[in-house]
Parts: sequence; C-alpha cells; structure tokens
Amino acid sequence: MRDEGVCVMSGFQSPLEREVVGILQKGTSLLILVLARRMWDRRHVPTLFRQPLDDGRLLVISPVSQSIRRVDARSAALRNRYILDHADSLFLGALDPEGSLKELQERMSPQCAGREDRDSMARHTS
Repeated sequence: MRDEGVCVMSGFQSPLEREVVGILQKGTSLLILVLARRMWDRRHVPTLFRQPLDDGRLLVISPVSQSIRRVDARSAALRNRYILDHADSLFLGALDPEGSLKELQERMSPQCAGREDRDSMARHTS
C-alpha cells in the first residue's frame, strides 16, 4: 500500500497507527492526519510527522473546536465520524469489541454501507 499511491486518512493516534506512519513514510503514499484536538503550531509538530509534512505528503486537519487542547472521548468520536464520512474505503487493523470504533461501525448510516469495503470494514479484529 505504501507505494500504490493510496491516500491514507487516520488519527494516527494508537501505537499501531503510528507504526503504520513509519512504514508509509518510506513509500509514496499521501497521508491525511485528522486530529481530535486543536491544530499544532508549526514548531510543535511531532517528529514522526515532520518529514511527510516537509515533503508535502501530509495534510493535517482538525474537524473539532480549536479550543480543545487534549483528545477526549467526545473529540475522538467526532474525529472518527469525520473519517468515516470522508473515506472511500476503510481498513481497521484492530477492532476492540468494547471500543468506540466498534460502536461507530454498528451505527454506520445506510448511505455508508454501500461504499467500497464497508461490508468488510473490520477485516482484522483483535
């Protein structure tokens, strides 16, 4: 996937997601980082994201209030919903049966269900 020209959108918050960033940086994929908090000041961009940002391969967006300084359950849910609403296809590397993504998957709107890979969005579960 890293060299297929696929654009990957994520919150890149979990350790697994951050590992994926490291892999994708070695290829040509474009990345969209969706924050569940306010935007960073340029000097506070985490090291992990500096190279793809400098290379013009990273778009950082924040669909939540810019007064939110730290990720909380509500802002994470808003971020996840934003990703779900804007993605062409989904891949979940891990899905906690008790987690908020599982709940979001179960509440997906009917218009999302017909999009590519929606029927099998939880291909890998833990």
